[in-house]
Amino acid sequence: MTPSGKSDSFRGLSNPRRVLSVAAVALSMAAIPARAEPVSLTIVSAKIDPKKVVKGGPARSTASLSDLTCLSYPGLRPIAASCGGAARAEGAPAIDPMALLSVGGTVIRTYPIPGTLAPEWNYTLVVEPDELDDTVAPSFALVDVVAGKEMKLGTKALKWKDLFAPGVHTLKGVAGQSEITWRVEVLPRAAAPRSYKVVVPADQQMADLARAAKEGDAPGKYLLVPVAKGEMVEVVATGKVQPSAKKRPEIVSGPNGIPTIQTKIQFNQPGFRGCPGCDHAALIAQLGNQAFVVGERKQFTAESAGMLLFGINDVKVADNAGATRCR
Repeated sequence: MTPSGKSDSFRGLSNPRRVLSVAAVALSMAAIPARAEPVSLTIVSAKIDPKKVVKGGPARSTASLSDLTCLSYPGLRPIAASCGGAARAEGAPAIDPMALLSVGGTVIRTYPIPGTLAPEWNYTLVVEPDELDDTVAPSFALVDVVAGKEMKLGTKALKWKDLFAPGVHTLKGVAGQSEITWRVEVLPRAAAPRSYKVVVPADQQMADLARAAKEGDAPGKYLLVPVAKGEMVEVVATGKVQPSAKKRPEIVSGPNGIPTIQTKIQFNQPGFRGCPGCDHAALIAQLGNQAFVVGERKQFTAESAGMLLFGINDVKVADNAGATRCR
């Protein structure tokens, strides 16, 4: 996997292929020589010891996060309305907890969830245990993110066999009385690929579509597509969009969009940070804090876990017609 930041490269992450299309999102696992099966490891949640909260700590917020980032991370979706500038809710504890997993010589980070002692991240990564350096015991840690800095609350090591054992597990005593829960599932190499079909209406904003959407597989609808860190994703898109259906019905765009003057950003989705000046009406996407243009076809390795969101690159969508379909 391509390194994605501070101590976040993970050579033990598997790269099962995912295929998506504007009407569908299909995921498939490439053939790999016989060895132990890869596993899906999800850092589910934590319970923070209240004694670990610094009294009188600085008031923090989600001001640095776009609404799309919050809508893509499962643990931030419930507070997405607070993203982009709103202050911490009155009475909320002064802590923004995040979990760290040190394994195989690297560190995997979830994301901070503001003002809670019971964060639920549901952050998934795909791991090839046989490819990891097992000379150092793995460990979980809890940190409080303050002004972009990680303030460690505590850490606790565990055995390799316990970390990767299938099922739901809880590690207690991580920081005082704090505990972390994670889930492990075996991913059979011979299993049929998962498949999703996603339709992206051109007349709605990505954020509005994402707020109303649910995770699942309902062909012909807009869906939230779960993606694990380290997975290879391939999106194939089709369909036609009219970005000004009433005034200029003759203008029709495919998933690649209509060329836009690169010095202008008037067609960018609100909160979208993937391509200042990218083409008008192009298919775009958000995964965690990773934003990008999809177009007719795109293959990438997920640098973050989260819900994959799709949208049409246009600010004024009320006069649009048509849809893009992904598989």
